Amino acid sequence: MKQIVVGNSFSRAFVSRVFVSRAFVACAFVACMLAAPAAFAKPVRTVAAGAAACGIKLLPLAAGNTWTWKNGAATVTLKVIDVTPGKDAAGKPSSVINVEELYQGRVVKNQITCTPDKGITVPLESFLFTGEPGGPVAMSFAVTAHEQITFPNDAGFIDGNGWVEKVSADVTRPDVGNAGAKHQPAKLEVERHVHIEAGATEVLTTLGQWKNAQKLVFELRGRGEIGPDKTEIPIKRPGAFYVVKGLGVVQVEDAFDKTWELVDTNLVAK
Repeated sequence: MKQIVVGNSFSRAFVSRVFVSRAFVACAFVACMLAAPAAFAKPVRTVAAGAAACGIKLLPLAAGNTWTWKNGAATVTLKVIDVTPGKDAAGKPSSVINVEELYQGRVVKNQITCTPDKGITVPLESFLFTGEPGGPVAMSFAVTAHEQITFPNDAGFIDGNGWVEKVSADVTRPDVGNAGAKHQPAKLEVERHVHIEAGATEVLTTLGQWKNAQKLVFELRGRGEIGPDKTEIPIKRPGAFYVVKGLGVVQVEDAFDKTWELVDTNLVAK
């Protein structure tokens, strides 16, 4: 099982909802991230890059590619370190994409996997899963199951296509204060209900204007369990990723109240 430590708003909501109150009272599911509309547009010219992992051009995860998204004064940068043969969470052969996500001076290392016939699977703590940066702080997830994909391959990125991605994990909290505290084990289940919205969408950011973005809408649902207690973890709204072939994600709406826009990438000519 893969050990993951998560500390973005998604996980903080899980803590407050599941741990802070044994009766599962108080708190919301998440609260962190996202951007402002651009004031102008400029011509955009993409540049050639290395071969995208699994041949998926809608999200070209090739070694060396970088993307920076901005919300207000906050930025998150994702960089692809390398792409190697490996296995997914279920132990099946896949390409393993090692990435680093830089947010608020901290680097979060993640492993994304893909196969040419299915698509891309992103770990729970990545910005590309919920649209929330953050990564590790205060708890760890041992993922026990990860069903379905996060992004489809190019052939699957068609109007009306939909699926439900499910992640199950055992949750532990370390004794961060070294005070001898012992926390009961817990479980977390997250569902990501996804569909591709029909037609192209125009997206305008300070980096450029795209009239052919495809919109991937997702709705998060979650539930936590500690001992005999269970709770549904609420969210505020459906989120969305706006994707342009050959460029990747140009805008993100998280499941709460923020929007991130692409402000820099090596895939756009300077």
